[in-house]
Amino acid sequence: MINAFYNMLSFLVQAIFDFYTILLLIRILLEMAGVNYQNVGVKFLLRITDPILKPLSKIIPKFKGINLAGILVLFVIGMLKLFILIMIRLDLRPNPLGLLLWTLGELLNLLINLYFYAILIRVVLHWVLPQTQNPAAEIINRLTNPVLKPFQRVIPPIANVDISPLVAMVCLQGAAILFVQFITAYGNVLSLGNGAL
Repeated sequence: MINAFYNMLSFLVQAIFDFYTILLLIRILLEMAGVNYQNVGVKFLLRITDPILKPLSKIIPKFKGINLAGILVLFVIGMLKLFILIMIRLDLRPNPLGLLLWTLGELLNLLINLYFYAILIRVVLHWVLPQTQNPAAEIINRLTNPVLKPFQRVIPPIANVDISPLVAMVCLQGAAILFVQFITAYGNVLSLGNGAL
């Protein structure tokens, strides 16, 4: 019974922290992409993330369009989540450097997955509803353009079919497998020693 309680508590902590982290990451990426702030989805993101970001943005300014305050909050939230989960599951005090690396790995993995699924949604929307302009499509296009444009410049369409999203998705998963898994695993080992969460 106690084990089930700890599992439920771990699930709730992870779900709440991950949900807010995803919203914050999307906001940072959309700001970098220069999204329209009148978009309904963007207004929702601003309303949810402003209470934490607005005060910090006064202290930590943007640098070349990158919301440094948002990145700091991402790391703090990620480290806090892992710390709480380790305390709930293992009752250990993790190594701070390991926790930082583990958080970096988790954030990079989240970023890669976010782009992967955003590109997939963009492709499906383009096939199902071509030439449709709606707030969701605008957000997806703005979000994925920085990743897709370099591939589209190098890979020409084949029989009027743009295969650059497929190549981009393969490259994203390759980066996750080659680099991000290593960073995450190293941070895990450094945080916990031989144990695993």
